[in-house]
Amino acid sequence: MASRARFIFPLALLILLPWAAAQSGRPIPRLKRTGNQYRFLVNGQPFLMLGGQAHNSTATAAQDLEPFWKSLVGIHANMAEVPLYWDLIEPQPGKYDFHLIDEIVAGARRNGLRLVFLWFGTWKNGDMDYTPEWLKRDHATYKHVVGARGNELWIVSPLCEAARDADARAFRAVMEHIRSIDELDRTVIMVQDEGTFEDGRWVSARRLNGDELHVELPEQSRILRVRLLRRL
Repeated sequence: MASRARFIFPLALLILLPWAAAQSGRPIPRLKRTGNQYRFLVNGQPFLMLGGQAHNSTATAAQDLEPFWKSLVGIHANMAEVPLYWDLIEPQPGKYDFHLIDEIVAGARRNGLRLVFLWFGTWKNGDMDYTPEWLKRDHATYKHVVGARGNELWIVSPLCEAARDADARAFRAVMEHIRSIDELDRTVIMVQDEGTFEDGRWVSARRLNGDELHVELPEQSRILRVRLLRRL
């Protein structure tokens, strides 16, 4: 039981699907704490996740996931982690395309798997590779981080409220769509809500004043000072 608790505990950092119980009466997936131990419950029963994660860019087309499904079935897995890409879901501001979500959920059901979705929104490992093109191009609205020499970095600023709000609207739309197609089945049992701001090299980041961020990069033995293009 202790090893199970150690396995499940980090999942507390993820966002459990926050909607009401389905008409079928099935309870929402949740973490239950008993003393110092945690259990992840699906349909009210302990669920030990045994699965695998698709490669970062594998889920851009449903057919590309077929080898992934087969691999998981081959190892007798019960769960799959699959990314969702903001740029594909919202190719134009406010216009959403959820067909990939539908196809991924259908693929998981065909193969008897539960799903954990990974939201690749504003950042993935410190970069903005999966943000929509319309956001990347609009530097006036969606501020980038700027290096000490005045060069823009390939990072949307974590202090940019416009980018935060756009990401939040898209994430809400995704969650509402998942509810509309999966409330009865509960194929999707968990969603990770962001793909990390830091890239693993950043050991500290703190706001120095209204428009600066101090970041240490120990592997390069230097200090990079970054600031917003303009004060928010």
